[in-house]
Order: sequence, then C-alpha cells, then structure tokens
Amino acid sequence: MRTSIDKVFKDLETQGNQKRIDFNQKRGWTGPQYGLNLGQLRSYAKKHKQDHELACELVTSDNLDVLILSYMLMEPKQLSLPEIEAYLPSYPQLVDEYVHQVVSKTSHLKSLSLSWIYNQKENYRQAGWKGIVHLVEAHSLGEDELNELLDKIYIELSDAKGATQFNMNHALAQIGIENETLRSRARTIATELAVYKEMKVARGCTSPYAIEWIDVILKKRSE
Repeated sequence: MRTSIDKVFKDLETQGNQKRIDFNQKRGWTGPQYGLNLGQLRSYAKKHKQDHELACELVTSDNLDVLILSYMLMEPKQLSLPEIEAYLPSYPQLVDEYVHQVVSKTSHLKSLSLSWIYNQKENYRQAGWKGIVHLVEAHSLGEDELNELLDKIYIELSDAKGATQFNMNHALAQIGIENETLRSRARTIATELAVYKEMKVARGCTSPYAIEWIDVILKKRSE
C-alpha cells in the first residue's frame, strides 16, 4: 500500500529534535521544519525506497525535512529538464542536497552545471558549482573545459557569496586533486586568492583553504 503524504508528515514529526531545529535556524532556515538530521531522513527514505510519485507531491512542501526527503525518494531519470529546473530550491542547504541527490544522477548534469554557473540568480550559481564538483570528481570534463573553469574561478572566487563561494572553492580544490596536469595552476590560483586561508577549523577537520585541502586529500590517497 502506498504511503500517504499525511503519514509521511506524521512520521517525520514524531522523530523531530529541538536541537536540530535550533541548528537549522542558526544556519538561516526560517520556514517550517521538524528537526531531523540527514541520517534519520536517509533511514526513512531507505525503508520506503524510491517513490517518484510521492516525491513529486512532497517537493511542493515548504518544510525543510520534507523537501530533503523528497529528493531522496525521487527517481531522477524520470524528471524532465523543465522539472529539474522547476524543483531547484533557493535555500543554500537545500540547493546542495538537491544537486547531490537529484541533478547529479541525471544525464543533464553537465549541460545544466555549465549553464547555471553563468546564471544571474544565486541559487543557480551555487547549484552549478556544486554540479561542477561532481563532474570533476567523475573526470567528466576535458582539460580545455577545466581551464575555462579555472579562468572563471580566478576572476570571481574572491567576490562570490556564501555557499556559491564555497562550492566554487571546492571546485578549485577538486581540480587540483583530480587533475595532475592542472594541479600547479590550481595551487597558484589558490595561493594568490587565499580564500579561506585564515578560517579556523575544529581539530581533525580539513581546512577549506584549497592549498591545504588539496594536500590533505592527496596525502590520504597516497597512504
């Protein structure tokens, strides 16, 4: 028997946690939420498996937890290109989760990412650079394309905003990690721009400063 929307809402509500609600609010979320962490949502999604019809109903919600769950339940390959763009959220945490759970699993990832990074809307740019990270990790971009991205990163990274800046910086680091030929150029850009160089991180965490990020990951891979 198909799970109803009402049951999903009730199930999530019973698992909510005030600490998580407070955490999300500190990060800027002002809309409805129940306060589940990603692990809880993944567990719930796993029990219900992919349910594209249900996901497409849930994605119209304005509840943070319900939206993330909807991405986990979707069958990305069933989405049309207009639907992929229509479902793109505006809240930074949701944007990254949407790209990770949905856009990255479609055949449109490359075309959308390379288009979105030139969009005037912040959520599109954030999504585009998140998609670029996926493409670099999968070695789905040619060297000319990577060089063009490095050109754009060099010009825009310092003035980029919030999550868009973080994803752009992640793309810079990932290029340095994955592409030995362009590693020196990525490191030169990172050194000159010095984005996140002074950011303090908790003990045991990797600095988002691209130079350190590249070095830490390469060291781990060589061990």
